[in-house]
Amino acid sequence: MFQGFSQQTNDFLWGIRFNNERSWFEAHKQEYLDYVQSPLRQLAQEVYARFSAAHEELPLMVRVSRIYRDARRLYGRGPYKSHLWFSLRMSGEQKYKEGDAGFMQWEANNRDELMVFT
Repeated sequence: MFQGFSQQTNDFLWGIRFNNERSWFEAHKQEYLDYVQSPLRQLAQEVYARFSAAHEELPLMVRVSRIYRDARRLYGRGPYKSHLWFSLRMSGEQKYKEGDAGFMQWEANNRDELMVFT
C-alpha cells in the first residue's frame, strides 16, 4: 500500500540531479529502489486499480518511468532522469488513437519538496 513519498525520495532526486553519473547512482541504487521506485510503483498500481474499477469499459494499462535516459538522446545530459512519472494509457489498438488517460510527474524543487504535475 502506498504510504507517500519520504524526505529520502526528495534527497535522492536532488542527488541525482547534481551527481548524474554512473558511480554516484551505483553507490545510491538501493536508495533509489527503496525510496523512489517502490513507492512510485505502489502509487501507480493503486491509481490504476481504482481508475480501472470505476471505468471497467476502458482497456487501460499503467506505465511507470525508468530512471535511465535513452542513450541515443542524451544531448549533454547525464544518463539518469531527475524526475519520475507514471501514466494510464489505453491498451491494444486504442492506445495510438486515444493517448494517455492520465499522467503524473514528480520532481524535486528548491523548497525541499516534491512538485506534482498532472
